[in-house]
Amino acid sequence: MEVLTADRIGGTMAGETKDGRVILALDQGTTSARAIVFAADGGVLSLAQREIGLDFPQPGWVEQDPLEIWTAQRETAAEALQQQRRRRHRRGRHRRHQPARDHHRVG
Repeated sequence: MEVLTADRIGGTMAGETKDGRVILALDQGTTSARAIVFAADGGVLSLAQREIGLDFPQPGWVEQDPLEIWTAQRETAAEALQQQRRRRHRRGRHRRHQPARDHHRVG
Protein backbone atom coordinates (compact mmCIF):
# COMPACT_ATOMS: atom_id res chain seq x y z
CA MET A 1 0.00 0.00 0.00
CA GLU A 2 1.29 3.46 -0.89
CA VAL A 3 1.80 5.78 2.08
CA LEU A 4 -0.21 8.98 1.85
CA THR A 5 1.81 12.01 2.93
CA ALA A 6 1.38 15.78 2.64
CA ASP A 7 4.07 15.83 -0.06
CA ARG A 8 2.29 13.07 -2.01
CA ILE A 9 -0.96 15.05 -2.23
CA GLY A 10 0.81 18.31 -2.99
CA GLY A 11 0.19 19.98 0.37
CA THR A 12 2.27 21.29 3.20
CA MET A 13 1.93 20.79 6.93
CA ALA A 14 0.33 23.91 8.39
CA GLY A 15 -1.25 25.38 11.48
CA GLU A 16 -4.96 25.67 12.13
CA THR A 17 -6.92 28.84 12.79
CA LYS A 18 -6.70 30.44 16.22
CA ASP A 19 -10.15 29.15 17.12
CA GLY A 20 -9.11 25.60 16.18
CA ARG A 21 -11.48 25.22 13.23
CA VAL A 22 -10.34 22.86 10.49
CA ILE A 23 -11.71 21.33 7.30
CA LEU A 24 -12.19 17.56 7.09
CA ALA A 25 -12.18 16.15 3.54
CA LEU A 26 -13.21 12.57 2.81
CA ASP A 27 -12.15 10.84 -0.39
CA GLN A 28 -13.35 7.44 -1.55
CA GLY A 29 -11.29 5.83 -4.26
CA THR A 30 -11.58 2.42 -5.86
CA THR A 31 -9.13 0.75 -3.48
CA SER A 32 -8.95 3.04 -0.44
CA ALA A 33 -10.74 5.55 1.77
CA ARG A 34 -8.89 8.69 2.82
CA ALA A 35 -9.53 11.50 5.29
CA ILE A 36 -7.47 14.69 5.31
CA VAL A 37 -7.67 17.51 7.86
CA PHE A 38 -6.86 20.90 6.33
CA ALA A 39 -6.10 24.23 7.98
CA ALA A 40 -7.98 27.32 6.85
CA ASP A 41 -4.99 28.26 4.66
CA GLY A 42 -5.20 24.91 2.82
CA GLY A 43 -2.22 23.29 4.50
CA VAL A 44 -2.48 19.65 5.54
CA LEU A 45 -2.71 19.10 9.31
CA SER A 46 -3.18 15.31 9.32
CA LEU A 47 -4.34 12.42 7.18
CA ALA A 48 -5.38 8.78 7.36
CA GLN A 49 -5.98 6.05 4.77
CA ARG A 50 -7.52 2.55 4.75
CA GLU A 51 -7.57 -0.01 1.95
CA ILE A 52 -10.93 -1.23 0.63
CA GLY A 53 -11.39 -4.80 -0.55
CA LEU A 54 -12.46 -5.71 -4.06
CA ASP A 55 -14.44 -8.83 -4.94
CA PHE A 56 -14.40 -10.31 -8.46
CA PRO A 57 -17.47 -12.60 -8.60
CA GLN A 58 -16.96 -13.35 -12.31
CA PRO A 59 -14.72 -12.14 -15.16
CA GLY A 60 -15.23 -8.44 -15.85
CA TRP A 61 -17.20 -7.79 -12.63
CA VAL A 62 -16.00 -5.97 -9.54
CA GLU A 63 -17.98 -5.58 -6.34
CA GLN A 64 -17.36 -3.68 -3.12
CA ASP A 65 -19.05 -3.95 0.26
CA PRO A 66 -20.86 -0.66 1.07
CA LEU A 67 -20.57 -1.35 4.82
CA GLU A 68 -16.79 -1.74 4.46
CA ILE A 69 -16.63 1.60 2.61
CA TRP A 70 -18.76 3.35 5.26
CA THR A 71 -16.70 1.84 8.10
CA ALA A 72 -13.42 2.83 6.43
CA GLN A 73 -14.65 6.42 5.95
CA ARG A 74 -15.73 6.69 9.60
CA GLU A 75 -12.45 5.19 10.85
CA THR A 76 -10.21 7.38 8.68
CA ALA A 77 -12.15 10.51 9.65
CA ALA A 78 -11.83 9.68 13.35
CA GLU A 79 -8.13 8.82 12.99
CA ALA A 80 -7.24 11.99 11.05
CA LEU A 81 -9.10 14.20 13.55
CA GLN A 82 -7.46 12.42 16.49
CA GLN A 83 -3.99 12.90 14.93
CA GLN A 84 -4.73 16.61 14.51
CA ARG A 85 -5.88 16.92 18.14
CA ARG A 86 -2.75 15.12 19.43
CA ARG A 87 -0.55 17.33 17.26
CA ARG A 88 -2.27 20.46 18.58
CA HIS A 89 -1.94 19.21 22.18
CA ARG A 90 1.79 18.43 21.75
CA ARG A 91 2.40 21.80 20.13
CA GLY A 92 0.63 23.60 23.02
CA ARG A 93 2.54 21.61 25.64
CA HIS A 94 5.84 22.32 23.85
CA ARG A 95 5.16 26.07 23.82
CA ARG A 96 4.47 26.13 27.57
CA HIS A 97 7.81 24.46 28.36
CA GLN A 98 10.09 26.48 26.10
CA PRO A 99 12.60 28.82 27.77
CA ALA A 100 12.23 32.55 27.31
CA ARG A 101 13.58 33.66 23.94
CA ASP A 102 15.49 36.68 25.27
CA HIS A 103 18.10 34.50 27.01
CA HIS A 104 21.35 33.91 25.16
CA ARG A 105 23.28 30.69 25.29
CA VAL A 106 26.76 31.06 26.73
CA GLY A 107 29.61 28.83 25.71
